[in-house]
Amino acid sequence: MFECKFHSVQFFKDLIDTIATFIEDGNLIAKPEGLELKALDSSRVAMIDLFISKDLCEIYNCDQDTELKINFKDLDKFTSRSSGGDEVFLRFIPDTNKLQIKFKGRTTRTFNIPLLEDVSSKSTPGGTIESDVTINIDPSELSKAFKDAKLIGDIVDFKVEKNGEFSITASSDRGDLTIEFEEKASRNDADDTVTAKYSLEYLTKILKASSLSDEVIVEFSSDNPIVFKFPIDKETNSRIIYYLAPQVEEEYEEEYEEEYEESEYEDEEMIEEEEL
Repeated sequence: MFECKFHSVQFFKDLIDTIATFIEDGNLIAKPEGLELKALDSSRVAMIDLFISKDLCEIYNCDQDTELKINFKDLDKFTSRSSGGDEVFLRFIPDTNKLQIKFKGRTTRTFNIPLLEDVSSKSTPGGTIESDVTINIDPSELSKAFKDAKLIGDIVDFKVEKNGEFSITASSDRGDLTIEFEEKASRNDADDTVTAKYSLEYLTKILKASSLSDEVIVEFSSDNPIVFKFPIDKETNSRIIYYLAPQVEEEYEEEYEEEYEESEYEDEEMIEEEEL
C-alpha cells in the first residue's frame, strides 16, 4: 500500500519537473520513511540521488517498499494541469499497476496512469565521491553564470585557487569569459589549483533543482566528477544530489580512439599469425 498527499502542489510540480528534465523514466521507490530515486541519465555520465521524507507530506502511508516505474516525461504533463490552489494526492493501485493522481480544487480530477514494466534509467546504489573542494553558493548565481557561458560555448571550467577563490571560465572561437564569485571555497584540501571541465547542457539541467532549494553545495576535484547537493529540508535530510562526470578534451578522446584502434589491429594480427 502506498498513498500520500503533498503539503504543496507547487512543490510536487517542481519536483516532477526537476526529475523529468534529467531522466525520461526511472524507478521511484516508496519506502515507509519516504520517497527515493537513484538513477543514471541515458548517456550514463550523470546520476540523480533523491530522497523526500514522509514528513514533507501531509498524508503518507506506506507499509513496505513499493517500486513505481514511472515515465516522468509523461507524469510532468499531467502535473502541469494542476492549479495553485489544488490539493494533490498520489496512490498506487497494485491490481492494475497504475499510479493514481488526484487534483482536488473547485473540481476533482483523477488520473490513473499505467506504470512501466521496465525503465531505461537504471537504478544505482549511490555512494560518495571524494573531493578536494567544497563551495556553498546561491544557485541563482550559478544560473546567471551558466547563461553567460552559453554565449561563449558548451563547456565551462570550474576553478578554485589555493586561497579559495572560485571562478568559472569558458572559451571558444566566439570569445573568452571569466566569472569571479564573491563566494570562496569553504574547504580546499588540494596543494594547488583545482580545476575541471563540465558540460553546460547537464549543468543547466541540474540547476532546475534550484526551484526546490535556495542553496547548493558544490564539491569536486581536478578532472573528477562534480557533486551538486541541494538540501530541501535539512531536518529530515530531504535532498537532491547530482553527480556529473568531467568533460574529456576532444584531443584526448581522439588519442584514446587511435590507441584503441591500434591495439585492436595488433590483436587481429596476432590472431592471424596464430591461425597460420
